[in-house]
Amino acid sequence: MKKYGLFLLAAALICSAAYSNAAEKKVKIKTKNIPQAITANFKSVYPEGKILKTTARKNDNGNIQYKIRSINGKVKRAIRYTEDGTVTCIEDEINPAVLPDPVKENIAKMYPGSRIIKTEKVTENNTTSYEIVIKSPKNKKGIILVTEKKNRINMDETGKILQKENNK
Repeated sequence: MKKYGLFLLAAALICSAAYSNAAEKKVKIKTKNIPQAITANFKSVYPEGKILKTTARKNDNGNIQYKIRSINGKVKRAIRYTEDGTVTCIEDEINPAVLPDPVKENIAKMYPGSRIIKTEKVTENNTTSYEIVIKSPKNKKGIILVTEKKNRINMDETGKILQKENNK
């Protein structure tokens, strides 16, 4: 009986450790397992929207945050929610043509001849920014301007760089 109790205790400790590690990483969630408050909020705002994928992870405060990737008509969207259904961030894929002029001008100046691969309008904490993924070409001498790989740039509406990543 003692061995059985120790086995159960060890199994419980292993399971709880595995659960806490999974909660710190991004974990896929089945649509049916999304908290009801999130599903209700999503359906009320996007009645024609279709949930494609959902993930969950702990944020910096230790709270679980859910990210729903969806499509509504032709608009692809990622929305982050708290467990109670509160929206914390919305990322809408947009056509590069609708970027604010200062953003387009700054990209053209910083990365001449680059090609925009993906553009998102990000709304978080009542602030709008734009996440732009570009691919830079080689210049005439064969030297790479930035990299041949994708570069991710996050700018505000005035074209000011908020964050920049070079993926090699």
